[in-house]
Amino acid sequence: MKKLYIAAIGIVFSGFSFGQDISTLTNISQVYTNNGFGSAKYQSMAGSMGALGGDLSSAINNPAALGVSLQGEITGTVGFGDYKNETTLGKNIQNYKNNDSNLDHFGASIVFHNHSSNKWRNFGIGINTSTVDLDSYVESNGLSSGISIKKNLLNSNNQPVVGNLTLNKHAYERVGSKNNTQLAFGANYDHKIYVGAGLNFISSQLTNSDVASFNLNLDNNNYTFQKQFTPFSEDASGFNGSVGIIAKTGTDFRLGLSLSSPTVYSIERVYTEYYDDANGYIESENLSESRKIRTPGNLNLSAAYVPNKSFSVNVDYQMEYSNPKITSDGDAAQEFNSFMEQYYSGKKTIRVGGEYRIDNFRLRGGYSKTFGSFKDISIESPTTQNFSNLLTGDTQLFAGGLGYDFGRMSLDVAYQNSQTEYNNPFLYGKDFGNYRSGYFSGDFDVTNNSFAVSAVKNTTNRFFITLGYRF
Repeated sequence: MKKLYIAAIGIVFSGFSFGQDISTLTNISQVYTNNGFGSAKYQSMAGSMGALGGDLSSAINNPAALGVSLQGEITGTVGFGDYKNETTLGKNIQNYKNNDSNLDHFGASIVFHNHSSNKWRNFGIGINTSTVDLDSYVESNGLSSGISIKKNLLNSNNQPVVGNLTLNKHAYERVGSKNNTQLAFGANYDHKIYVGAGLNFISSQLTNSDVASFNLNLDNNNYTFQKQFTPFSEDASGFNGSVGIIAKTGTDFRLGLSLSSPTVYSIERVYTEYYDDANGYIESENLSESRKIRTPGNLNLSAAYVPNKSFSVNVDYQMEYSNPKITSDGDAAQEFNSFMEQYYSGKKTIRVGGEYRIDNFRLRGGYSKTFGSFKDISIESPTTQNFSNLLTGDTQLFAGGLGYDFGRMSLDVAYQNSQTEYNNPFLYGKDFGNYRSGYFSGDFDVTNNSFAVSAVKNTTNRFFITLGYRF
């Protein structure tokens, strides 16, 4: 079949047009602003250790935590678990479940003690490195959803006909991994003030696809369509810096403050562009571009209560203080930056964690809540609707764990459960003349002037096991 010129470009929120697909926006909040994993102790306390220190992983949020350490350590953490995405579209519920296992975290530190008369007691240097699985699959079942699109086509006799395309399913898929390596320095002043600094080196590789399947009533065949500019792959490398301080205020309380700079990524992107050949048939080619993305910086405020060696509790409040920004040629980067200025609210996270010791046993627990990255967004679906959790939603995480101290050796285990609910927009496309980014098959394309929106509930369960050695 030949196609008639009906096409689309990008995404439109309240009249705003942007020549990239939805995956670009979700990757900003789900991939490029993710810190990674720590030890089982860190994970069992939901990462809430910003004013406690003493554990190498706590330098991830506040490098001054390394100054609290009195001994060097080596730790290795294995993680395994699963995630489930439950997607609801109309009355249809689609479930997808996957699992993985990784060497989630490795850390090592050396502490140097100062035996002179000045008040700088000890200095520490350390490394944290973690690997995060980026895989995600969200499928929306279109059967019985009532979503259909009319399409002007030409039949085998080259006569105009109107077909009806009924949605079978839609899927966003991301495959990849991310590595974060931190080099940290910490110092202890008179066992009252601890300062630190860190450098983070981050790399990631991912591939995204945006696929829709439709049934055409004219021949009762099913056709698979790829969104314009997908699939795409990104190979990214970036870095940021952080500084922090922890201060004891009396014998029982500690306050912590850390500041992380924005992360600057250099990204090599390869994507597929679809177009008509001279005879009106769909062709495609792979293109590439280089771009830079600057993700938000973070401010972390912490407070801890440590009345004795058996009990401690910590509270962290973390917030992003800047917006994401793309630096590259063309209108797409300008539109992305304008969109972020208007709609990006920044992540805000509250974490609470505690530990109780009974002889050599450790009992730990934690909770965190991360608030979604975007403000309310109005879209056509098919009438104008306002969504408070479009693309991302609030995430609640519950954690717990146990540990045992053998002396120089330690064994820790942790469990985490997290849940996120958000609205998932897809299927939008429109013809802007020179640009077309609907959904393309080998025969014709599909366009739609409004979004379909499904509801997604993500549930993640993960276990961590850490073996540590102190010296």
